[in-house]
Amino acid sequence: MVLMTDAPSDMAPPDLRERHLQILYRYKDEFLKHDVLAMLMQVVADPLSREGRDRTEDDCKFIELVLHLFKNLLVVPNAEKLRECSGGDNMTHMHDDLLAAFQRENVLEMLLLMTQDIREERYQHWGVLVLELSLIHI
Repeated sequence: MVLMTDAPSDMAPPDLRERHLQILYRYKDEFLKHDVLAMLMQVVADPLSREGRDRTEDDCKFIELVLHLFKNLLVVPNAEKLRECSGGDNMTHMHDDLLAAFQRENVLEMLLLMTQDIREERYQHWGVLVLELSLIHI
């Protein structure tokens, strides 16, 4: 699921790249249409609330997985003009819609808190990823 949201390679043949982008546009659109962000934030709240030895390796891996998913969704470019996707107009501003959803579901606040405390041991597992999300993609 996370790897599928990686941007297609520039070296891929144009038709394959276009098909991959179409899939990513639909995936991001479906992600925005449903309350997926709200559900992810509810599920990730518990592992984030644990500190020190209470946070398990599985907790850390899950948090990292969610952060990678957020990053990969941000990397999906806006669609210029879509011929095949129904509702293509909304896909030309999906990045803005995703940022608005991040704001609404407190993803931005979570990233800000993690960035503020980046030197703390509880955030060291994914410090670079949090900084990349906060400083580059948003």
